[in-house]
Amino acid sequence: MFSLENDVVIGTFTNSDEYYPSLLESVKKYLPNVEFILHLENKPINQNFEELRKKFIATGKRYWVFLDHDIRFLDSDIIKNALSALIRNKWALVGVYSTYYPDYVAKKEELIEKEVGWVPGYFQMVDSRYVGNVSADLELPHNCTAIDTSYCVTIRSLGYRIGIAPTYVWHQYKPLTYQYLSVIDMTNDYLRKKWGQFYFDTCVYCGCLIGSDPALELVNRGETLTNIRNVVITTELNRRLGEVTKNSDISLQVEDIIFYAKQCKHITEFGTALGDSATVFASTFPDKLISYDIVNKIDPQLVAILKKNINFSFMLCSSLEANIEETDLLFIDSLHNYIQLYSELFKHSDFVKKFILIHDTTIFGDKNEIGVGVGLNYAISDFLERHSEWEVDKICIEGNGLTILKRRTANE
Repeated sequence: MFSLENDVVIGTFTNSDEYYPSLLESVKKYLPNVEFILHLENKPINQNFEELRKKFIATGKRYWVFLDHDIRFLDSDIIKNALSALIRNKWALVGVYSTYYPDYVAKKEELIEKEVGWVPGYFQMVDSRYVGNVSADLELPHNCTAIDTSYCVTIRSLGYRIGIAPTYVWHQYKPLTYQYLSVIDMTNDYLRKKWGQFYFDTCVYCGCLIGSDPALELVNRGETLTNIRNVVITTELNRRLGEVTKNSDISLQVEDIIFYAKQCKHITEFGTALGDSATVFASTFPDKLISYDIVNKIDPQLVAILKKNINFSFMLCSSLEANIEETDLLFIDSLHNYIQLYSELFKHSDFVKKFILIHDTTIFGDKNEIGVGVGLNYAISDFLERHSEWEVDKICIEGNGLTILKRRTANE
């Protein structure tokens, strides 16, 4: 039987005195009998992690808890609950859930005890008998990025298991900005060379955030494109959304796509390409998103990001051969010619309940994408002439162009 006083040590590693006083206050309130170590030194964060690990070793205690300095305990049972889960499941490392709201009351279904690939560094409890010799990665190109993930991947590479316990802490909301993108790209390059695909297969989001994400709330409230471009990014999905709003052929249509997508639970798209439109649709959190394309160009990392946020499927299939599910919205961005579009509309429109969004109706409206033969707008006109249940709701001429068709209601 373990004893918190005799077997557990907790501590934080930091080079700033900005946040840790709040953590200390919560430790004194809820865990007064558990040994706590503060390692505060003006060194890179990964080096401070390593210095704290050495101090943990010196205590002779078996169970170590690495904490970020910007969290706060919310009850006196968190260490006990995490340790119980660690021992019960024979995990080498266990994390906990977090919320950005100090008064948040978690729902039972949000707190699931389960095995995961990794857990964030705001709370990492380890069994030192198994992994006490695992150190921080001191070669990281940015000494404050990927410390937690690289630590977990090292442990996983040794054959040990990681889990998350059904308890949670409050975590200070600190948004990232677009200036951070270069750091992420540089770090990903380093990790890819060191670990290969194993790193990215392991570091799949474990669903540790409970309650809402302030950045996602801004997007889901329908903020303007300007605000989306400036919105602080707390998730990789939103980081990708920010890139799309700046550097994509659908950049000028993002606001309109989000407006219509937010009214839909099931979304289907023809023409996935690199995944820009899928990223925009995923940011509205539909119940289901299905993408079709005849080639698979979508970034595997983006697929993983989409799947961890929504029910996403990619189908390697021609839109003319597909038999789609009933859907609220169909987005068409495939081959840009009259026959292709008219055939897609003719075959699939009966399965679309609300909207059909057709991209590139400005640049390929009159002529098709190879510059010979009539373009997309002729196919739309001929389709509407034969299908009175559909009407044009909006035409966006900016950029590549976007035409939105709306299904008429029964009383129209």
